[in-house]
Amino acid sequence: MSETVDVTRREADAILAQRRTEHAADRPMPSVGAVWRSLVWPMLERRAADGEISRGTLEHYAAAWDRQVGPRWGDVPVASVRRADVQEWYDGMTRSQAAMARILVRYVFDECELREICDGSVGRYPYRMPSAGDTRDKGIWSLDELGAIWRASEGTYLEPWLIVAAFGGPRVGESMGVRREEVWSWDGGPSPVAVVPIVRQAGRTGDVSERLKTQWSSHAAVVPGPLGERLCGLCAAGGEGWIIPGRTGDAPMNRELLRKRFDSLVARAGVPRHPVRNLRNSWETFTHWTLGVDPEKIERMMGHVGTSVTERHYDRPEAELLAAEVSRAYAEHPYADGWVGAAAAIRPDE
Repeated sequence: MSETVDVTRREADAILAQRRTEHAADRPMPSVGAVWRSLVWPMLERRAADGEISRGTLEHYAAAWDRQVGPRWGDVPVASVRRADVQEWYDGMTRSQAAMARILVRYVFDECELREICDGSVGRYPYRMPSAGDTRDKGIWSLDELGAIWRASEGTYLEPWLIVAAFGGPRVGESMGVRREEVWSWDGGPSPVAVVPIVRQAGRTGDVSERLKTQWSSHAAVVPGPLGERLCGLCAAGGEGWIIPGRTGDAPMNRELLRKRFDSLVARAGVPRHPVRNLRNSWETFTHWTLGVDPEKIERMMGHVGTSVTERHYDRPEAELLAAEVSRAYAEHPYADGWVGAAAAIRPDE
């Protein structure tokens, strides 16, 4: 900054001193986007690297910034953000969108307050969240409908993944992070069981992280009966590699391509369309109500911490206990007997 004055040197010194006094409190005011990029995002990346948050959580934050927060507030100076405008913005969202956006807004203004850039109260104000509720599709498939989806996948390269995701209960990213050589067979009960270690997850772009959603998420997914045998056979025949490989085979398929392939399977099966993540809810429903498995054991097979199951990492003895429980339950309620006929060979997906 400069100012030209036509005065004596002494008068110029006085004017300079006056300008310094007038503007002593002035400082550059960054935009919301600048604070996000320079302060918040690096902090979140460090937390992910230190294991405090998962890579999946980091991806959700990035997606929420790109879709909701950045387009509205990215170019707005942080000191110009008004509570009334933020509330109006939240009012136009679903409840889940607003809840995620609120987390990011608070991160930005917490950093602003910590570094004395501006007052951070606009980020933590008790805003009213939308009351319409979560509009996500919560529909599930029945066992017969899951069977139809499996038959549509039979013989394709999607089949091993579909069996794990639909009949083993992991999250979508967890099911994509399975390697074929890790699947093993347990035959110590009345029904054969395929045991699938869930020890990593694949991200939206196919990147793989050894960190799951929580520190307790490592667990065993178990698939009983003919589908379990089918899964073990397909994994053995396929050799080492990802259960749902990407185009080059050195990483899992990316999430968007998997969604498109799965939607094609659903259409081919002639059953209602729901998001691929709803396979997990469908599995929990039939495992509880059809197989009659104890809810505490279901929680552990979903990677949750139950009320008395305290193991926090995948281990083979616990996997065998879960396999024994599911083997017994399936023998009493053999829902897939007769589903698997002559084993189809893996064929390219049409």
